Amino acid sequence: MGLLERSRTKTALEVGMAALLCLLSLVYFYGSHLFSGPELRYTFDRFDPIIQASILEHWYGVYRGLYDWRNPIIFYPIQGALGFNDSYVLTSIPYSLLRAAGLDPLLAMEIPHAATRVIGFASAWILMRRYFGLSLWATAFGAVLLTVANGIYLGTMHTQLTTVAYAPLLFCLIARIHELLVDERRGAALFTGCVTGLLLAFWPLTSFYMFWMTGLFTIIVLGVALLLNRRLLIAMIGEALVAQRWLTLVPGLIIFAAGLYPLWLIYGPTAALTGMHQFIAVIHNAPHLVDLINVGPDNPIWSETFERLRFETVGSGLGEFELWRGFTPVHLALLALALLAAFKLPTGLPARQDFAYRCLLVTLAVGLLLLVQVGGFTLWWIVYTVVPGAKAVRVIVRFELLLVTFGAIALAIALDILARYRAPWTSLVAVVLAASVLAEQYSSFPTARFKAADVKALADIPQPPRACRTFYTVNPYRADGESAVNMKYYIHSTEAMLIAERIGLPTLLGMHTFIPPGWDLTDPLAPDYEWRVYRYAEKHHLTEGLCAFDLQDLTWRVVTTPPDRPATPPPELALAGLISPAGPISLDLRAPLAQRYGGSSLRLPCRPMAATDTSLLVCAGEPAKDAGGVGVALALRDGEHVSFARGEPGTLLLADGWSPPESWGTWASDQQASLVVRLDRSLFADGARLVLTAHALLPLQDTSKVVHVSIDDAPLGSLNLTGDPSQQDLCIPAARLPEGRAFTLTLRTDRAAQSPAALKLSGDARPLNFALSGLTVGHCQPSP
Repeated sequence: MGLLERSRTKTALEVGMAALLCLLSLVYFYGSHLFSGPELRYTFDRFDPIIQASILEHWYGVYRGLYDWRNPIIFYPIQGALGFNDSYVLTSIPYSLLRAAGLDPLLAMEIPHAATRVIGFASAWILMRRYFGLSLWATAFGAVLLTVANGIYLGTMHTQLTTVAYAPLLFCLIARIHELLVDERRGAALFTGCVTGLLLAFWPLTSFYMFWMTGLFTIIVLGVALLLNRRLLIAMIGEALVAQRWLTLVPGLIIFAAGLYPLWLIYGPTAALTGMHQFIAVIHNAPHLVDLINVGPDNPIWSETFERLRFETVGSGLGEFELWRGFTPVHLALLALALLAAFKLPTGLPARQDFAYRCLLVTLAVGLLLLVQVGGFTLWWIVYTVVPGAKAVRVIVRFELLLVTFGAIALAIALDILARYRAPWTSLVAVVLAASVLAEQYSSFPTARFKAADVKALADIPQPPRACRTFYTVNPYRADGESAVNMKYYIHSTEAMLIAERIGLPTLLGMHTFIPPGWDLTDPLAPDYEWRVYRYAEKHHLTEGLCAFDLQDLTWRVVTTPPDRPATPPPELALAGLISPAGPISLDLRAPLAQRYGGSSLRLPCRPMAATDTSLLVCAGEPAKDAGGVGVALALRDGEHVSFARGEPGTLLLADGWSPPESWGTWASDQQASLVVRLDRSLFADGARLVLTAHALLPLQDTSKVVHVSIDDAPLGSLNLTGDPSQQDLCIPAARLPEGRAFTLTLRTDRAAQSPAALKLSGDARPLNFALSGLTVGHCQPSP
């Protein structure tokens, strides 16, 4: 066998090995999809994927000439709804081909995401093997780790985030362009540049988060490279630009620039309409220091230990789902050792690979430092202020996906360096460490959490009546253990979105990252739901041809007459948070309500209603401009919990000094803010314990803020709030509980409220002081 034949055989064996390892990685990744029962299951819950499927169905209709590309037929008649979420343009191409071939929407959506993971595996393999010159075993380890890492496994359940796999592809393409230009293969470089331009043009139209975060990662890499070895970086860039080589790059740059135009068409109006995200919302998604190793649930090696650690340091267990994207502990520890070793010991790599390796390690460290929050402060404020597009990114913890991805490549390089040292034991140690890191990635958490049968929109939907011009859904089904939030916001809306795009009938409903102003068609179980829908349709001149679709009976109904005004809702609906106002209600109205109407249970049948000339408070279906004629029972019982989030029951307790409630809770906007609370004194013979979940807006130099609390103007105690939400107890002696009436709980700080802008924390100019997100009532025995 000649040298050429042996080379081809070796290459074929390596390709076969890579394909086998990639297949095994995918089998692990999709185990819960394939082996959880007789029916195929799909990634994540049955809400976010249905939203994504509706957008992809929209594109499928666009390619068939049915729809205007910028206007999905949801939130009808709002224009530009494509800009309320990711657009999934790249995913839509294979999706539409698979739909045309007869696949159902969920399977046609899942396959492109699996293919994207294959692209990431292959790109990482080439990057490590060809451009870093790693050994075969180290390359295999890095590619597998990059694909199955715990943070990637859990963190890409939002499947648009699988496009993190395009990051190693981008760096592969950049390295290839440089290689071709240096070799004077300008035609191949031109072609590769155009492919890169297409990737950069379509990527933000598919998943803006991962595109933008990869851009941020690249900026950090270049900044680090300038600091570590400016001359070498300039020399490498110069090699690609000399002798008019730069002209080869122009077509690709033009393609990329052209792709920015549809991006602006889609998201420019949304940015103008919503103003993007305030920094206060962003910082809530910054991981704590301990979250850098947040492995989430069901990791048999680390989850239990981590949960105890996080409870001791932060005060809660694993944290919300978005935080489950951390490094595994051994992986992060080895990267820290690699960073130290890279600047203390020779790596044995060629000069340019050594330079790239050091830049990569430092970039990972800088990325983690920017991301993490300590005491409510994070360096991400620099990114938010300086980097274009940062205000569009709210869940910044997703940047960890980039760090874990390139952390896998960096660790593969580090272990390969270790294995090449002359000591006889280093190879064995490197392999053992690699095996340990792979073992700690295992998670038994089922990432596939629903079946096609769970989605009513995929059933055999009957044709709507000929009279139907637009529709909404009613009577949503409820699975066992379904949360009130899902019932309130998601089920009826997401099903309507997919039904609309499948049958081509516009719907008034929708659910996206951004919601159009004036749209309030949530709470499908509320007695006033269909009344609100009709009023909305009336406002937009859509009552003619308005139809309702029953999600349980799968039947259509033409709405020919306005629904009756709602009656008083059952108390259990109010307790579930399904009937509630947007608040806050002024003290002059709230206090008489609390004084006049009480009871043994919490009943909240009020909601705001916009009239032509005034804003009314509607209670029990009757509008009222003052307290007279308004019936509300306001007493809280032992064990009850209320949320101060927008649309939740706790907002009825708000009196003076509060800003409008937000999706997570409510800010105090003054130095003093009041709650009006009613407790049945006979039920709290030993005193009442109020557990407030609260946090404060703090100047950079402060670590906490004291809030003085009084009951009916008499001092009660104080809260010591930090920048992170925490539970604070207040015990009210039984003797101080008023009998037969409500009391005012006043919270006051020593200093006036300040805006985040004045404190140089963000551009938010609202005066903010402290915030409440929840209140729980219980018994307590005050200290003597």
